[in-house]
Amino acid sequence: MDKKTLDFLEELESRRGGKITYRTYSTWFADSFGNLREYGVFLYKVNDVYYYEDFERQPTLFGIKLPERKNKEPYEKLEGSFTGDDIVSQHPVLKSKAVKAIQGRIKYEDLAVPNPVTAFFSQVVNKVQLSDGRVFFFELMSPKERLN
Repeated sequence: MDKKTLDFLEELESRRGGKITYRTYSTWFADSFGNLREYGVFLYKVNDVYYYEDFERQPTLFGIKLPERKNKEPYEKLEGSFTGDDIVSQHPVLKSKAVKAIQGRIKYEDLAVPNPVTAFFSQVVNKVQLSDGRVFFFELMSPKERLN
């Protein structure tokens, strides 16, 4: 790990008051509040609290920064957290159905585990249901990965 990454992780640990015991990157993120991040969020755990946050993404092509669109909406940072005890259930769902759920076209409770054949040929995300009714969708680096 390079020094910049180590410094970043140390700063997070200092801000959150403990050691990071789990970290991953969700390449796609959505929640039941209508937040959607096509480029993902950083997800990490300190003590028994999961934190997620995104970062402003600068469009690049082969490492060269591209000019921004004139009508681009201003960046708004997304941050949040929940405890491991808040997790009521989690299971894989089709990403296409998760999008329909956040659009209000289907109910969150109707999102079932896809059959293995369908899952093999489709994008799958992890649906995390919390005790307060919030729902999160994470496209984790490993499709079989679950929050512990």
